[in-house]
This record gives sequence, structure tokens and C-alpha cells, in this order.
Amino acid sequence: MSSAKALGMPDKNVHKEFFNVEVDTGGNSFEVFAEQSGITVKVSENESISTALKAAGVKVQVSCEQGTCGTCLCDVTEGIPDHRDVYLTDEEKEDNDQITLCCSRSLTPRLVLDI
Repeated sequence: MSSAKALGMPDKNVHKEFFNVEVDTGGNSFEVFAEQSGITVKVSENESISTALKAAGVKVQVSCEQGTCGTCLCDVTEGIPDHRDVYLTDEEKEDNDQITLCCSRSLTPRLVLDI
């Protein structure tokens, strides 16, 4: 990855593979509003967004649960994600309009998600 970056290649043109990634789910609790479902959940410290949503009855697709595959990728309509995944490129993370629900958290007290 660093060689490609040094050559000026954009992230989207670089293929990456991850086999195991340590996931840090720690941080302050925050609120998530699932727009399509009309459900608000509190995401506790050391809890993933996907776990909190599932417990409230919201269907969330997950696979790797490490932020590597993008299965749980969801649109953000309000709030600022704390990106902890390796799936999104740096440019995509800067847009703050998508989040991986399995490992990322929130930098704001509330996130509104299109789920």
C-alpha cells in the first residue's frame, strides 16, 4: 500500500486483502436512529452498532465483523462516523456519508443511518 501511495496511485486502484484485523469497539456511548426502521438505540461502550441494532430488532447484514468486507456498510444521513474499518478508502472516510456497522463508532452524540 505504501509503495502504491508513493507512486501516486489512488486508493481505489489498489487491491488490499486482510485476513485478520483487531477491532477496537471502545469509546463513549452514543445514540443511533435507524431511519427506515424508525428505531432509536443506545450504543454502549464496547458494543458495536450492529449488535445494538440487532438487539432492537433491526435487520443488519454482517459477515467479517472486523471492518474488512463491507457487508454491513450503511449510509449516514446525520452525524460524524468514527471510522475504524479498513474497507473504506481514506477519501471515502473523509466524505463521512457511509459507515461500517460492525466496528465503527460515532464522533457525535447521535448518528442517523439509512437502515
